[in-house]
Amino acid sequence: MSGRHRATSPRWPFVVTSVATLGLVGVSMAPAAAGGGLAPGDSVEGDGIYDANVSISSTGDVRYLVEGSDPVLYGAANDDLNSAVNTKNGCLGAAGGFGDVDRKDSFTFELADTVSDFSLRMLDFGDYNPNHSTNHSVVMTAYDSAGNAIPGATDTLAFTTGTATNPTEMWYTGDACTATEGQPGNYLFSVAGTGIAKVTLEVVQGLDPNIAFTDLNYTLESDLSSELMAGRDGPAVGEVGITHAGDVAYLTVDVDAPWVIYRTHVDVVDDPADFPQTKGGLIPGQFTYLTGPYVPGVSSDSIALPLPDSCTNYVAFHADLLKLSEPGSYWATDVVSALQGTTKDGGPVLPERSDSASALGAPDGVFYSLGFGGSIEVAFGSRIYNSGSADDLAGVEITNGRASYPEEKATVEFLYNGTWYPSADSLTNATEVSFVSLPAGIPYADAVRITDDTDPALHIGSADGFDLDAVKAHQLVDATASGWADTYGVLVGNNWSMYLPYSLSCAQD
Repeated sequence: MSGRHRATSPRWPFVVTSVATLGLVGVSMAPAAAGGGLAPGDSVEGDGIYDANVSISSTGDVRYLVEGSDPVLYGAANDDLNSAVNTKNGCLGAAGGFGDVDRKDSFTFELADTVSDFSLRMLDFGDYNPNHSTNHSVVMTAYDSAGNAIPGATDTLAFTTGTATNPTEMWYTGDACTATEGQPGNYLFSVAGTGIAKVTLEVVQGLDPNIAFTDLNYTLESDLSSELMAGRDGPAVGEVGITHAGDVAYLTVDVDAPWVIYRTHVDVVDDPADFPQTKGGLIPGQFTYLTGPYVPGVSSDSIALPLPDSCTNYVAFHADLLKLSEPGSYWATDVVSALQGTTKDGGPVLPERSDSASALGAPDGVFYSLGFGGSIEVAFGSRIYNSGSADDLAGVEITNGRASYPEEKATVEFLYNGTWYPSADSLTNATEVSFVSLPAGIPYADAVRITDDTDPALHIGSADGFDLDAVKAHQLVDATASGWADTYGVLVGNNWSMYLPYSLSCAQD
């Protein structure tokens, strides 16, 4: 869910397209040609020409450059200076780049939407010294929408050389192909701060006019990305991202297996004091926007959020998370309670059929008779997950498969948050294993209650109802967690809850 934007192809802006995700509105960022590609030598100055969000201007004439083609601003590698393989704009890369053909090298990059960081790679600086300078410096500076330099948002490349026109000490470190990243010949300028609206890059001392630029990257502030934490101490189990288009913000969340999302709560305000909260922290149940409950759980979710009338907004995100086991065979481990019924004629069930623990574990031919109208409540050590399939729970009845034996049946209920929910399915002895699904709407069950529902009229007087050998769950919930977006978050109250501040360009309003 990265919000990093890269001008990998000229005049390919990132555009917002609406997509359906779980019945809600999400966004995807996709490149789209805007008037076709640039040819070598085309001007890149002006709004949205090299990148949809960037307007480039300069004191000279900035043109699109391609490796191996005119216009040429430098040749590389220096080892091949006198050979046929020395390349025009060498090592500029497949995406191309730009440079000032007037060789004045003072640039301004204005951002249509504010960004939180901005970077640009300079190539082939330092191996040509026409002014015989000893001091060389190039400075990138970021500014806010009011034109103020953002504190700390500067990056300066500075070094010294001899006065030679081609300083030998810069033969490799000042070359686009042989310099390693961080050396003058291959230097990535990078600045970061809140509300970056403009960036300048200027050669202050020791001009090398034969240079070019590539790898223009930035992160829109509305493309904030945060880790999603399961519980206060983690682990990090996914990512929350915020993007925007026009007057709508889009919040998306992705979780990594084995975690899933059951429900999300989102709120967006102008002032953090407006969040529903107590002294203990935020109150997700009172947030404005709710998605879910999702049964079964989902690995991603998204929601469209109208923005308040402010350039700085605050978003609180909370998710109810479930950690799942691998699908498999999980046999009941505990008898919570058992209330045995009677035989058809009202007598007690035989002692060898009356040990409720016989219903635990894998099938072994030893069983527990419920007795007519009797019941048993069993648990699995973990909650039973509602996968939405028909085989969430299985029961094994010992008299199964006998064509001449009358039907025995049992109803099934699932306990969730203190309430019993009946399944639409029943257990039966018609097959060796019969399956039931959890009721729609509950994400999991804490326990299962199986109650005999056998028709006495079909049986002899000594019959004792449904004979339960084993109960199996298909998948369990190993853990539940409260998920909060953590990175860049602001802690609220004593109970761990977070909100995320982020900025939008006021120019959109």
